[in-house]
Amino acid sequence: MDLREIITAIEDLFYSFVSWIALYPKTVLSTFFCPGKAQQYVTEEWQKPQVERFRSYLNPFIFWLLSVILLMWSVSGSEESEPLTLEYLTFLVVLYAILPVIFASLMLTAQRIPLSSDQFRRPLYIQMLVFAVVQTLLALELAVVNPLLAWGDNTTDLLKSLAILAVFLAWFVVLGAIFLWLPIAEMRIFLKELAQPWTKVVGWVLLGFLLVIPAAMMISALEAELDLFSRMLQLGG
Repeated sequence: MDLREIITAIEDLFYSFVSWIALYPKTVLSTFFCPGKAQQYVTEEWQKPQVERFRSYLNPFIFWLLSVILLMWSVSGSEESEPLTLEYLTFLVVLYAILPVIFASLMLTAQRIPLSSDQFRRPLYIQMLVFAVVQTLLALELAVVNPLLAWGDNTTDLLKSLAILAVFLAWFVVLGAIFLWLPIAEMRIFLKELAQPWTKVVGWVLLGFLLVIPAAMMISALEAELDLFSRMLQLGG
């Protein structure tokens, strides 16, 4: 390969990475404040040739994957957390994919569309935009919580109490925002996607959350088991 071709390939790779960083906050804000736009945007992009899709905002899969990496990086800031290895990240990516898969499957089921690789990708991309916002909010919260906890451990009792109070308020604000925003976002998306009465849409969204709760508990349990298993291997080595 010619040296100029190598330089061009490196330049293109660097530009792609920088553009991801630039488009990330834009995609977060757009999806957060206009969740119904996620369904419309992905649907409109799906009508274009594949090479021309997702130019204005981040590709939903890239957006979702970066949010998982950001979330795991924020978790790894704790001294008790599992080191962010490639194997650990791959395992968590598979686990976290369960959440958008559940709602994407319900979107097809509600429309009585057979589940297939061609039909499944578009609703999955819509849900990846939604859950990437959730994971980004959690990552930002942990990025604030972990330094506060570390600062509180090295201060007097009064300052430590203030740090704990700040952590509690951060958890309350972010989790409250997520619990309020996520159902509203799913309602907006399902209304635009299904074109059904809102009473039916509420039922599908509630069913989605009933399925997500055990899935989220399973993710937490498997993360804890993986962390314990890794510690046992480290002790054994």
